[in-house]
Amino acid sequence: MCSPTAMAATMAAISGGKTMAGIASKNKAAETKAESAKAEAEQNLDLLETRQDQTIESGVEKKQSRQLQGKRERAKLQVAFGNTGVTGNTPLRQLHTSMIQQGKDVGQIQTNVDNELQQIEHEQQAVTTRAEGRIEKAEARTTTGAMAGLQIIGSAAQGGMSGYSQGKSMQASSGG
Repeated sequence: MCSPTAMAATMAAISGGKTMAGIASKNKAAETKAESAKAEAEQNLDLLETRQDQTIESGVEKKQSRQLQGKRERAKLQVAFGNTGVTGNTPLRQLHTSMIQQGKDVGQIQTNVDNELQQIEHEQQAVTTRAEGRIEKAEARTTTGAMAGLQIIGSAAQGGMSGYSQGKSMQASSGG
């Protein structure tokens, strides 16, 4: 038969061990969540960076295409005017109009690229903010240092008292 003191020591050790294991498990889960949030944020930021690069490349291609189209258009006008012998203000006005329209189109393309890049930057900031929040939340769920010690001591004391009480009960019921 176990003495109340031995029962108290056994129950304290079991209870303290369970608490320690629970804290370790909880901390591991929090660490996993933080790592997951970091990895997800990195992946999302990589995708946004790729989208940013694609937006820039697309804008450059569109501007170059529009500039080439404008050059062709002006060349056709110059050939047409040269072949017909037309001189004066009208051909120059048409050439000038072509150049102005090309400039507007290229400017609009650049504005669209700038707006898209700004949107991507906002999305990157949102991804970073969400990740930081998830990481902080996960880290807040960890039990560290003194708090873990207090929980283990409290649990061991509670287990010890319960074990001592059970040991006394068993001792009283067996008549000893």
